[in-house]
Amino acid sequence: MSVKPTYRIFYAVADSATAQVQGSRIWYYNLYLPLCDLGHDVVRFDYDLTPHTRHRDMTVARHRDFVYENRPKLEKALLDQIVRAHAEKPIDIFFSYFYAADITAATLEKIRDMGITTVNWYCNGSYQFNLVEEIAPAYSYCLVPEKFRLADYQRIGANPIYCQEAANPNVYMPHDLPYEFDVTFVGQKYGDRPVYIAHLRKQGIDARVWGPGWQSQAHHLPLWR
Repeated sequence: MSVKPTYRIFYAVADSATAQVQGSRIWYYNLYLPLCDLGHDVVRFDYDLTPHTRHRDMTVARHRDFVYENRPKLEKALLDQIVRAHAEKPIDIFFSYFYAADITAATLEKIRDMGITTVNWYCNGSYQFNLVEEIAPAYSYCLVPEKFRLADYQRIGANPIYCQEAANPNVYMPHDLPYEFDVTFVGQKYGDRPVYIAHLRKQGIDARVWGPGWQSQAHHLPLWR
């Protein structure tokens, strides 16, 4: 029986994907905990990434101002902690959920120069691919859940790996509860999500949604939550 390899991973991911959802820890539950459950030695980046999650769109002027002032501080703290952790015991993998607003290609090259494999998980490529174009080629690998984006990553010189999204079965599991709705969706309103919900409701399916942005469109589709 083969033994699964374990790695020492430096983990740089905010607990939440968005500051708009108070108390959300989606990445902690679905990225960090599973890596630990698999037996890996996971070293967490000790830095408050929350302000950075609010300023990641470099096409917005106020976001750019924040990034130019604060990205160097983030990068310095990141490199300092990686160097220290790597000296204590070699790091095998640097794992992040970063935009170009969070890190530069030059800093990623410094991490790779230490002999560390760099991996970025990014799941907004369906409509915000431009926000990682500058840094994707600097990573050893990019984990990509949007299959149609693989060619775009390759076009810019990145090394994408198709990696579909999933949920932590230790957190999300069936419960013995009475049936209430045909379809439920919990998540932010953006991209083509409203199109799918609208299609379901037009077919007479009782689809309900919860999350930031849906209330503003409630008058278009009754019972959206």
